[in-house]
Amino acid sequence: MSTPTAAFPNPNPTNILIIEGNLINTFTMKEMLNSFGFYNVTIAKSAKEAIQLFSENFHLIIMDYNLPDMNAIQLTTHFRQVFPKGNTPIILWSTLADQIRNEGINAGIDDFLSKPTSIEELQQILECWTFYGISTNKSNLQSFNAKRTSKHSDLKRYHSG
Repeated sequence: MSTPTAAFPNPNPTNILIIEGNLINTFTMKEMLNSFGFYNVTIAKSAKEAIQLFSENFHLIIMDYNLPDMNAIQLTTHFRQVFPKGNTPIILWSTLADQIRNEGINAGIDDFLSKPTSIEELQQILECWTFYGISTNKSNLQSFNAKRTSKHSDLKRYHSG
């Protein structure tokens, strides 16, 4: 039996939904997830788009608080009401994560990531909520951080000019 080469040893892919309207934030999170071997990442730019996609089988949802058409508390409440037996972990990814923690927990948010997010913070969330555990490889993390800085600069130039 061969061992998969991805950071996660389980051959079953984990499907992750990112709900974020900001292109740079979306790109950064997707790249961080890819660095851990998560390649089945779907992007929703609004709550409406996320609601349409939610019937798909996602193992983890990472969402920003400020969406164009509703906030993360409202969207989480909707998901938990429409799919009461659903157990998809929802992670709030926001600069407001600490301020709205209690409200988020009451709505059904499972965990919180502050912006900006370090790769180590994301790793802790993934280890907790995906049940696969990540083998940390420092050279992979250094390589990711170098690519992230370069691509972030490229995106800024593209959108400003």
